[in-house]
Amino acid sequence: MIRSASFPCGLPPSTITCKTPGKLPWVSQRVGRTEPDQVGPGPSSKSGQIFLNRQFSRRCIRHGTYVAALRKANPPYTHHAAIQSPATAPAVGFRSTASPSSHGSSRISAAATTPTSSRSSTVPADTGASAESVRLSLWLSLLQASAEQFAAAIVSAAAAATGAAVRLQRLSQPLPLNFPAGPPGDQTLALLSDPLSFLSSTTKQYGQLVGFMLGGERVVLVTGREAARVVLLEQAGSVYVKEGTAFFPGSSLAGNGLLVSDGAVWQRQRRLSNPAFRRTAVEAYSGAMVAATRNMLDSQWDSGGYRDVYMDFNELTLRVTLEALFGFRAGEQQSSSISPSSPAAHIAPSQSPSTSSEEAQQIVAAVEKAFMFFTQRAATGFVIPEWLPTWDNLEFAAAVQQLDRVVYGMIARRREELSAVHGSVEAAVVAATDSVVAAAAPNFPSDLLTSLLLSRDEDGTGMSDQALRDELMTLLVAGQETSAILLGWAAALLAAHPEVQERAAAEVAEVCGRDAPPTATSVRHMPYLESIVLETLRLYSPAYMVGRCARVDAALGPYSLPSGTTVLVSPYIMHRDAAVWDNPDAFLPERWRELQGREGYHGYMSLMSNLGPNGAYLPFGGGPRNCIGTGFAMMEAMLVLGAVLQRYRLLLTLPAPQSLSGPARAAETNSDLPASFPKPKPLLTLRPEAVVLWVTRR
Repeated sequence: MIRSASFPCGLPPSTITCKTPGKLPWVSQRVGRTEPDQVGPGPSSKSGQIFLNRQFSRRCIRHGTYVAALRKANPPYTHHAAIQSPATAPAVGFRSTASPSSHGSSRISAAATTPTSSRSSTVPADTGASAESVRLSLWLSLLQASAEQFAAAIVSAAAAATGAAVRLQRLSQPLPLNFPAGPPGDQTLALLSDPLSFLSSTTKQYGQLVGFMLGGERVVLVTGREAARVVLLEQAGSVYVKEGTAFFPGSSLAGNGLLVSDGAVWQRQRRLSNPAFRRTAVEAYSGAMVAATRNMLDSQWDSGGYRDVYMDFNELTLRVTLEALFGFRAGEQQSSSISPSSPAAHIAPSQSPSTSSEEAQQIVAAVEKAFMFFTQRAATGFVIPEWLPTWDNLEFAAAVQQLDRVVYGMIARRREELSAVHGSVEAAVVAATDSVVAAAAPNFPSDLLTSLLLSRDEDGTGMSDQALRDELMTLLVAGQETSAILLGWAAALLAAHPEVQERAAAEVAEVCGRDAPPTATSVRHMPYLESIVLETLRLYSPAYMVGRCARVDAALGPYSLPSGTTVLVSPYIMHRDAAVWDNPDAFLPERWRELQGREGYHGYMSLMSNLGPNGAYLPFGGGPRNCIGTGFAMMEAMLVLGAVLQRYRLLLTLPAPQSLSGPARAAETNSDLPASFPKPKPLLTLRPEAVVLWVTRR
């Protein structure tokens, strides 16, 4: 049986040390030889960079799973794949074999669990049959994933063909009578090539209700307060729904979670999920947020210098989200074989036996692959549907299968644990509502998995395992990235406005001192820091477009919208409306002081209800479908920024001045931001391209 293998993962030439008789199916080997295998051009050459991009994800098949390493052209990584029987096989991951970059480059990678000493081993001569059996098992797993994808393709192809025919027919027809005016012809290329410029220019030319064709779909762009209120509040659910919205595709990863579900299903899931996101529940995670942040500062920022802080915040929010969802704890206890730069290196098992570092590593690897997949699909405008059995889609399907196995296993074990402690899950539900009983149960997990599992509807029923899985994956996908985007933009704005940064740092020092970490209680006494987060969300809301679909023929303002029309509400444009906001392109945290000083002000959550205090502030959506994790994201942003400002100063890099090209850069030019300020990269979300800052201790 194959005990271990060590092989290169797409960076500089490496040496195959596995002495397996015969070739492993996923890697070309020189059996019995130790000379280097050239896997691509040198990383410093132009062709080498192209090679690295193409080899961004290496495939590793292990019992039907693919484990991907997310790399940003960092020093070489070596993949240690320990392959044993399915019952005892450890996690597969990646371990850095190079010293930290001199520029402090941030990395995300899954952690290895294979000890360094087991990188290679001698395989007895009589294991040829076992090797053949393993290879057969691996390829059968691949064929199984392929078969499932082909089955999905057959089911979806007919519907896709019908939809394509309808869209092609629409392209040759004029827009309906009394449809809002807009640019002629299909606008897919214009929107994909420069989304922010398209939104700004069409609004300026045609007004706050713009009609156009997008990939054969009828679309209306909404950037006015009155129409947005109708779509997101007054007729939400009755006329405007999520189902049928073009260009906001669902995914097998998130399933039918809160992000995409509709009607009675959405209402029930929202009711069951609400208790897990109440203020007291969110504040329970504040300690984990600060601990993870300080761990990042100590392990990655201690030497200072240039860092891509957006990548750092991606790692950080992944750790925080995993702990909140599953109880994976940020800490110092990890195997010596785990790379310090890996998110899983800072994740240790919680007190619950149903959460383990191996599961954390498997989830990290699968989630990284899924996030990369979403980014690639968004960059191409979702031209290739997820059900089409391409190699990338098969990889993604296998990553989802890996997540499903781990998550469903954790759900089952959590039910068993609760039953073992309380006699049954229903008894645990009763105990959870009794503070005395809950306090006396030391093994009562406090993560979102447990909260959702114990939640009960009015009729006494809870979530099915499928619903639990869908909500957990939705929270993981939606919560991790948007929080990282918010923190990245906030850090960039603070670096670009030193006077604002110093004032915020002084506020943190006044409330917390030099050593005491920020807490859920202390940040309530930091109104200026709160205003910085609010202003960042105004200028760079991660959700820069919110989609709905008219389920019936509808009237919107003076216009008529046929059933099936997609409506895109743009917070990005609404937050820059000069009729609503003074000096709308400028970063002015002070604009929130008047609202904060009003009598009866109860914190930032009061500014997020409906469409904000002026009807044009919706960074987390609006109406009944506003983001359930708003409180979590705001708390996390304030705690992380407070901990950073307490110890570090952020400065923009200052390269040679570069001319800004294209109308998409108009916002940066108009707001007098320096040329080194990060450029927006609007895909599904409004992320920055990179946030490279100089970090130095205060």
